[in-house]
Amino acid sequence: MSHQNPPSFESKKIRYASADTPNLIYKQIRQGAEKYFTVNKLPKHATAFMAYKAAVLVALIMGSHWSLTQLETFGGALAVYFVLGFASLILSINLGHDAAHHAVTGVKRTDDFIFQTIFALQGLSGYVWQMRHNYSHHVLPNVKKHDTDLEITNLILFEPNTEIARWYHRYQHIYAPFLYAFTSFHLLFVQDFKFFLQKDHANLHFERIPVIEWVKMLSFKVLYFGLTFGLPMAFGSLDFLQVVAAWAMVHMSVSVFVAFTFFISHHVQELDYVDSGANHDLISDSWIHHQITTTIDFEPDNAFANFLFGGFNLHVAHHVFPEISHEHYPAMTRMIRQVLADNNVSDWYKSFSFTEGCASHLKHLKNIAEKAFADDAEEEIDFNNAEPITNLSYENV
Repeated sequence: MSHQNPPSFESKKIRYASADTPNLIYKQIRQGAEKYFTVNKLPKHATAFMAYKAAVLVALIMGSHWSLTQLETFGGALAVYFVLGFASLILSINLGHDAAHHAVTGVKRTDDFIFQTIFALQGLSGYVWQMRHNYSHHVLPNVKKHDTDLEITNLILFEPNTEIARWYHRYQHIYAPFLYAFTSFHLLFVQDFKFFLQKDHANLHFERIPVIEWVKMLSFKVLYFGLTFGLPMAFGSLDFLQVVAAWAMVHMSVSVFVAFTFFISHHVQELDYVDSGANHDLISDSWIHHQITTTIDFEPDNAFANFLFGGFNLHVAHHVFPEISHEHYPAMTRMIRQVLADNNVSDWYKSFSFTEGCASHLKHLKNIAEKAFADDAEEEIDFNNAEPITNLSYENV
């Protein structure tokens, strides 16, 4: 259900009440998956089709970098950066995400190399991100104080945490899309440094980041900006401000798209957030029920969406089978839904369209802020109507 912890961090011991339900739904789902792979004689990891798909995307990225040396017009720069940005994003979602879970080849060292290379080409370090994603978010999705995805930024309130609620969160459903436009800038200029300097990440604790990872992270950024700005400035005819403006405009559009893609899988009206008990060490639910009911699919029957999003839209199957390539998620999703129907719990599974998901996310942000301030108001003490204390003594203090 989860990867073994590498020695780079410590994690808090938090357990589920059980792995499976009394009627063994998780076992039935695993058996269904094994039958699918056995009958169809398919590998659980990536097939040749994924290799072809990745090759096309890499070719687009390399072609875009060559085109940066030929820029003569601002419109041309917009077009090149658009192709480069979206090809890089799709490669990350399709190949990079699978590699982060060792689902491309199944060989940890090889998949880690693929994952880090894809991140490096975008000026990012995947070192902390991968561990946060695999050992926090995937183990404890939507668990308050333990899912790292709930602490991405204090500017957005994903769950009604009154400790960080501020007046401006009342308007977060309005400013969120504009804030999301700066996602890639945050990733490039802030997130890596924040992750490396921060020791506590939800349920994880990093004592220190190896020096080699600092060197790699800084090198990746130098490489990225060298390719992104160095090539057009050295060989193209546009001035620096035109190049930066074209790059920034494309990044803002890509950022909005990727932010909504990520957030609508967990942070919507249809889903909820879970506590880990009074001692913050027990989730009173089965692992399988929690994974399915804190995750939602979008466009599950849309073949183009499955191709474009690399199975990210089939997020329920991904959380149940992170070790399996996304190429198999359509079949896994059908099987999961059938098992749930056979056990009369079809309502566990939820899905919507991409646009419905975006609307639900914004409504969720509005509702969460309202709830946070309502909860905060309930906790306030009305001193004007408080009962006087008449029995106070040193003995009972």
